[in-house]
Amino acid sequence: MVLATVAMVLVVVAIAGGVTAWRLTWLKPVWWPEDVVANEQTDALADRVEFRLAEEIHKVRPDTDPWRLRVKEDQVNAWLTARLPEWLAHSENVEWPANLGTPRVRFVDGGVTIGLKFLDHGRHRYLVADLEPRILDGRLSMTLRGVSLGRLWIPGASVHSVIEQYRDVVPERFINDPAVRRILDMLANEQRFEPSFDLTDGRRVRLMDVVSGDGEMIIECRTTRK
Repeated sequence: MVLATVAMVLVVVAIAGGVTAWRLTWLKPVWWPEDVVANEQTDALADRVEFRLAEEIHKVRPDTDPWRLRVKEDQVNAWLTARLPEWLAHSENVEWPANLGTPRVRFVDGGVTIGLKFLDHGRHRYLVADLEPRILDGRLSMTLRGVSLGRLWIPGASVHSVIEQYRDVVPERFINDPAVRRILDMLANEQRFEPSFDLTDGRRVRLMDVVSGDGEMIIECRTTRK
């Protein structure tokens, strides 16, 4: 009788735990910001972000002097809201799917959290990737520290596995776009990339370090002649 009672209690606890976990996958993450509305203020902030970035990148500096750029998460989120769909359409010939919300970025100590809201049977769900950006041996690495669905941490999950589970939510041509696949592969396999790009005047900008803190990221670069 005692063993039967214990077994029944364990079954009830297991069912309750499963229901709780299922409910957590539908909850909005605690940190998730209010939706950024695309309006004149958002557009103006995105303009300022682009202007300052271009100004810093093209500024003439001694080759030996590193320079730093402080980026705040509200600036990034404003740009994502105001510019991302247009940029993808013109630069990558990719249309942002209507059933995917605008990505949201959060800077925390030592890491970057990227969240994506999507529709699942008419209800919103939230996929979150916790990343650790680092410069290792002169190359950019983005280590995937974990994935959450809603407020449920999924041990051992990858962005690929969650995307595959919800493949019907994301259009095939979006997933198979080379630029998107490269990002997903980087998150899944911790690939390392050359963190530099060339300017039209013959100079080169190289990313030297990234430091993420509470609500902001400091990017250290060096501009040199090729």
